[in-house]
Amino acid sequence: MATRYRSRRARLAALSDSLRAQGQTWAQIATRIAREEHVNMRVGFRLAHGMSQREVAARWNEEFPTETGSASMADKVISYWETWPQSGYEPSVQLHQPDLAEAALTDALRQNLSVRRRGSVLTDLAILGAQRRDLDRMITYADAVVEMVRQTGSGVIARKLTGLQSHLALFSNDVRVRDLNSRIATLAGNVTGA
Repeated sequence: MATRYRSRRARLAALSDSLRAQGQTWAQIATRIAREEHVNMRVGFRLAHGMSQREVAARWNEEFPTETGSASMADKVISYWETWPQSGYEPSVQLHQPDLAEAALTDALRQNLSVRRRGSVLTDLAILGAQRRDLDRMITYADAVVEMVRQTGSGVIARKLTGLQSHLALFSNDVRVRDLNSRIATLAGNVTGA
């Protein structure tokens, strides 16, 4: 006979505990929960950890306190991030949580995004690659955005892509990075100068 749980949260906590005991990663657990509960990966990660939006915001405020000691994160912002890109706000790559940002961004790529939004997401993924010092990932995502700007001539995407350039200085010894930086500068000049 199947075990009955008092709530969805209790059921998911038991599932998460069981899967962790079997050696599964948080990403694997979040993927399963997202699939079975028909939620996106951001919600899947939160549910895998057994947390409410309010608990996530409280934990954020403990980990990243403001200078004044006031709360910098509210549960409503967590809700906005979880509903993006259909509504809400795009999670930032500056969140101090690269795994969460990457999950949000890769999940967004599975959505039907506008060209501008897709360019923004790919650029943020390239920035995450730079932050993790994963040159191959950074260059792969950046190349996709460069091609997107070439095809569309979008100044919005080109300006977003120039935000990657500040992250490239750390890798200036790599010929691929120097080439990428040059292509970004050329594209940005062509699009904004047109």
